[in-house]
Amino acid sequence: MSHSVSEKLVMMANQIAKAFEPQGEARALPQIREHIHLFWDPRMRRGMDEIISAGGQGLHPFAYAALKEDVKHPHREADQAGTKFPMDASSVDGGTD
Repeated sequence: MSHSVSEKLVMMANQIAKAFEPQGEARALPQIREHIHLFWDPRMRRGMDEIISAGGQGLHPFAYAALKEDVKHPHREADQAGTKFPMDASSVDGGTD
């Protein structure tokens, strides 16, 4: 992963952590994790796993704490929580209108 990509991922994770920080650690950590699982592409999450595996340099402590379990248990919810897109009508009714 290039240096600029990892910097951007850290910046984005930190922004998310700072947005949830006022709620306190106990409430913020699961919300940070959920937000990243719902809205980040699997490639972005794998990039963050690499950052955390390397020590999480530059990450907000809440972001690191929220995501470190994913690195320890990579198959838990692996890529199941990717962004969900609604099916279009043609995929449901065979394409006939």
